[in-house]
Amino acid sequence: MLKTPDIPRENLLELARSQFQLAQQHCDECCTYHAIWPYLRIAGAVGGVEADEPFLQPILEDLLQQGRTQILLAGSADSGVTALVHRVCVKLKHPARLTVLDRCMTPVMACQTYAQIHGLDLYGLHANLLSIDLSSKYDLIIGHSVLPFIPSDERRTLLAALAKKLNSNGRVLLTVRISSSQSNAINPHSQQRGPHEMASFVIDQLTSQSIHLPVSSASFHSLVHDYFQHRRHQVSQFTTQETLANDFDAVGLKVQALIPLGYGNSYNVGGQFTDVRSKGWAYVVCPA
Repeated sequence: MLKTPDIPRENLLELARSQFQLAQQHCDECCTYHAIWPYLRIAGAVGGVEADEPFLQPILEDLLQQGRTQILLAGSADSGVTALVHRVCVKLKHPARLTVLDRCMTPVMACQTYAQIHGLDLYGLHANLLSIDLSSKYDLIIGHSVLPFIPSDERRTLLAALAKKLNSNGRVLLTVRISSSQSNAINPHSQQRGPHEMASFVIDQLTSQSIHLPVSSASFHSLVHDYFQHRRHQVSQFTTQETLANDFDAVGLKVQALIPLGYGNSYNVGGQFTDVRSKGWAYVVCPA
């Protein structure tokens, strides 16, 4: 009987502890985001990789089974997407080389640590994709929830840069959350949690798991509050599927597939999901 390969998993608690410290050393304006992101994943306060993996796994399996081995991860919050791609490669026994590029060294180092632990062929690149001339081309470029961090007037410049880095049979896999006009409006019935409530929720969830905070409760509350205060603008950036489709057309790319993913985590004051959560979508894009 063939032995089933062990599927690698992140040690989220160790990641949270180490990345918080890395953020203090290497981040600038992104410090809050990178410092607390793994803690938000542990608390279940964000969707992210955990919400999207059941949907992304079959997409990645299909793309990789077509012989794509050179993979670029364009932007990364932590090691979550790296670990997801690695799990699919292990399942398929598919050889692949990952390049992780981010304008901040913190997530690059987190991905390098994951790669060292799990024996993954990974190259970390600390750079801004908008300003670097990559010598390599890739079979697959993945941008998981990266576009909300790109100013709208620079988005087509980024997409054009990605298009230039594709091999002839290459594909780009991009995920975004699309918020309807209803979810962006004030809904008195949903009573969606604000930044203060979300900060308290995260601390309660971590405390219930006996996880020690890396700073005082008051300081951590402030960090989470700040994150959710600014996150509102990112989540509401995309309101229709056509926004990105038009951008792709403008830079010589076309949508090969548009696939629904999971929902983001938007809790109401009663601790339940609201009915106006933003839905994730995966765009599989190829040269026109």
